[in-house]
Amino acid sequence: MGYAYRRGREEMGFHLPQEIITDILSRLPAKSVGRCKCVSKVWLNFVSDPLFLKLHLKRSKGNSEHKIVIATFNGFFLTIGSADRVLEGTPEGNQTIVLRHPLLETQVNIIFILGSHDGLLLVRQVNIISVWNPTTGEYISVPCENVHSGSCDMRFPIYGFGYDESTDDYKVVSLATINKSYSEVCIYSLRNNSWRTIRENVPFFSFDGLKMPRFYGILINGALHWRLRSFSRSTDFESIFSFNLRNEMFQEIPLPKINQGWFEIGDLGGCLCVSWHHGTGVDVWARENTWTKLFSTRDLTIKVPHFRMKLLHGRKNGKILLEIDSSLLYMVDTRHKTVETHEISNPSVFLPPLRISGMRPRYPLFASFETETYVPSLVSVNAGYGSGQKHE
Repeated sequence: MGYAYRRGREEMGFHLPQEIITDILSRLPAKSVGRCKCVSKVWLNFVSDPLFLKLHLKRSKGNSEHKIVIATFNGFFLTIGSADRVLEGTPEGNQTIVLRHPLLETQVNIIFILGSHDGLLLVRQVNIISVWNPTTGEYISVPCENVHSGSCDMRFPIYGFGYDESTDDYKVVSLATINKSYSEVCIYSLRNNSWRTIRENVPFFSFDGLKMPRFYGILINGALHWRLRSFSRSTDFESIFSFNLRNEMFQEIPLPKINQGWFEIGDLGGCLCVSWHHGTGVDVWARENTWTKLFSTRDLTIKVPHFRMKLLHGRKNGKILLEIDSSLLYMVDTRHKTVETHEISNPSVFLPPLRISGMRPRYPLFASFETETYVPSLVSVNAGYGSGQKHE
């Protein structure tokens, strides 16, 4: 190792111990480190090492640089900077940048974001599903035709995406009710590039009212969470069910003390959240060991429209970023009960003729955009931390 290591350091232009080089590079933004791959083969091997990539990902998650990505109605992806800087109101948080996904550029259709983890996005456009790293440009197509064993009792299955630490594998999960008789789970492994089906110990779910692909699984502590109704229960009220990616078992999660109305689920800082919609507003709850009420829209200084509310990002200082009705971004300060709208800079170049803030969309459910957050990373779509091919 001695001669090869010394020669490698010389080719990289460094005369520092490897530990110091690793420490420095692992603290740099993913884009900056990614450019090092083009310098030489030595640089490529160094920054592609799985141990280095895991260290870089760990530090990226801790630096509060969660990017906001928008999938627009006319088939574009945009990023509008850091979610934390948007909440801080800094200028960098208002920069709109177009992201290109080559697989989806040939069709002008709405794009759905079905999950986000470790810098990878699960995206869908019509019958095309892919796992995409918007930072590196890598993506893979996920075969999605004839995955389930029979006719689904809805226009499409519901999906989830996450990482199984026990197998060091990223997984796409598809949940559907088949022939109005039973429910099944199909799991796609990025490492094995294949689907497999689970029917045992899968509750018989009803998908009434869930005919929108926006109802994707929320990943919390290695388990995907959905809002579902089980036929095995006597009540018609929906519940939260989790699917553990390690043991592949379902579990029902108790709800906070809510009554009439309906709810959506989300993730704020790694905590499972519930947005309970009722006649006079929305109450937002977060769960660690027990449920805690974060805020109610009735208590805010400005009335917030609440036809559909998605929790995007939160900070310990009580500031939360919301997406409303697939067309508005709001910043809520839960401590001071204040609200601000966030304008996306120069959106008319990329978006259909719909107002981004201050007006309801022309098409209430699917119009304007889908929003998600992600941490820029160097994680490869090919088996996670391995070296992947960039598709352009």
